[in-house]
Amino acid sequence: MTVNKKKTKIIITGGSSGFGHLIASYFYKKLYDVTILDIKKSKLKNINFIRTDLSKKKVQNLLKNIKFKNTKKIVLINCAVWKSKKNISNENYSDWQRTFSVGLFSNFFLTRNISELSIKNKIKCNIINIGSVLSKLVSTNQAASYHALKSAVESLTRVLAINYISEYLTFNTISLGFVKKSNSKRSSKLNKLIKNTKKLAKTKKIGDENCIIECIKYLISEPGEYLNGTSIVLDGGLSNIEQFNILDK
Repeated sequence: MTVNKKKTKIIITGGSSGFGHLIASYFYKKLYDVTILDIKKSKLKNINFIRTDLSKKKVQNLLKNIKFKNTKKIVLINCAVWKSKKNISNENYSDWQRTFSVGLFSNFFLTRNISELSIKNKIKCNIINIGSVLSKLVSTNQAASYHALKSAVESLTRVLAINYISEYLTFNTISLGFVKKSNSKRSSKLNKLIKNTKKLAKTKKIGDENCIIECIKYLISEPGEYLNGTSIVLDGGLSNIEQFNILDK
């Protein structure tokens, strides 16, 4: 059974940049009803856009700005993230607070509100959290707060799946390893990262944007609704390595 595009509302947090933009761009071009929630204006012309700072408490009331009339299916894709560039010795309380406010607190409140709206109005809803293999692995190139955030996101996904047992809802995480973006500027650092990822990954391949899109398409399809509370790892087998610093290999 195919997804009814016109009656499927896709809401993407952090949809103006990074993987959020890539996901928003794909589904918008495929004529889905897409709404972006972000502090930064989207480059996609005429797309539904709500400017909001996801680190603020007002995120709890965002659904009032979104119309769900005639909606038969809701897809919430939580991509929003804020990452500190500081090392473990220099991160402060504000860094941790902003990291978790944007990436976890907003995730929880939006998901809870949409889940209860879904149950009340009997609308099918797929919640997809964009995670990272850094919930399992350790890289000194990323902030400690970011590692902790991505572990928390996976845990929250499972908690929600257990607490909201409903025929209308599914909750899943897509945990990303290194995924190459088509518009990434090549540099010596990026080339080294690609080379070392291919060397370490069990499949000897680099993931691309299409991996993420196809995974999302499956999760919002009828067969994909059988998955709930899971974490799908897209990393070519890289997370089978216990610990790594890919730039130091």
